[in-house]
Amino acid sequence: MAEFYGEKPKRFSREWWPYFWLYYKWHTIGIAVALLIITTTVVDIINRERYDLEIVYLGSQHISEESLDNVTHSLTDAISDADGNGEREIIAIQLNVADGQGSIELTSAYRQKRDLELSTNKYAYMYIYTKPEAESILSLNGIDSLYQSAEKWYNGDLSEVETVCANDGKPYAISLKNSSILKENDIDSENLFVMIKNDEYCKEKSEIALNNAVSAANKLVK
Repeated sequence: MAEFYGEKPKRFSREWWPYFWLYYKWHTIGIAVALLIITTTVVDIINRERYDLEIVYLGSQHISEESLDNVTHSLTDAISDADGNGEREIIAIQLNVADGQGSIELTSAYRQKRDLELSTNKYAYMYIYTKPEAESILSLNGIDSLYQSAEKWYNGDLSEVETVCANDGKPYAISLKNSSILKENDIDSENLFVMIKNDEYCKEKSEIALNNAVSAANKLVK
């Protein structure tokens, strides 16, 4: 029998399985968890009910369901009835990530989870990221095809708020550290930033849904 620190056993032999589990256990578990994360995200997006405003939050900080409900309730007067059902409804979608911690497979899965939400969800225009996530996204080239510059959607003075700029020098993410709504609900917003997805990225764009995202984002910043 081959020693664990000596010759590698023949693949799929009786001796190979304990060798494989000893050296590749966490790698295998990481891949399995990554596949589970990606699969559940796709299924959730496909089966999710549609709302007048969908807010996607992605970060390592977990926010309680009660706090999220209170935040969405505070934003209802800033939006319109996009689907024509006579009600103004908002959903906050929370995607918690490891913020660079853990295995390479798991970190990659969280990034794919974020990208799936962005590319597959054609109804969400408002995104809230932690600063590291915002900086990571805005370091990509061609970001103007994915997100709107804050110059286009923010109705305040950009010189008075903290922003994160992309490689093109334009600000895309606006800090929520002064958000009265988040503070009232005991949400630590010091490291949170809001961004608006570009309507040109979605083939089936909804003008009302986009306007709702812009209106809600402007209210949330203050």
